[in-house]
Amino acid sequence: MGTLLFFNNGNEATGSFKLRDLTVIQAGNDIVNLYFQVGSLSHKVVLACAADASDLLARELTVLLSGNTVKNGMVEIANDDTSTYINSRITGVTSITVDADPAS
Repeated sequence: MGTLLFFNNGNEATGSFKLRDLTVIQAGNDIVNLYFQVGSLSHKVVLACAADASDLLARELTVLLSGNTVKNGMVEIANDDTSTYINSRITGVTSITVDADPAS
């Protein structure tokens, strides 16, 4: 299956997305958007970050994920339930948007 990136916003909304499907990391206004593309379906995870740190977080996530050595497994990026974040600039998961229900 490859590497999965895990996100949890603390409100019973979680998502795991394949690293290879990550297409864009975009930052601005104290948030970082991660976009995943699977065929015609688009998914988006929005991370909140420390004030004036979105550009730094986007760069650091890009470096971290492009050098990822995990071939099969899970990488916990942000988990609001446990306050566990792969980068100290992340302050929370704002939203997880899935374009379609995988079960449909």
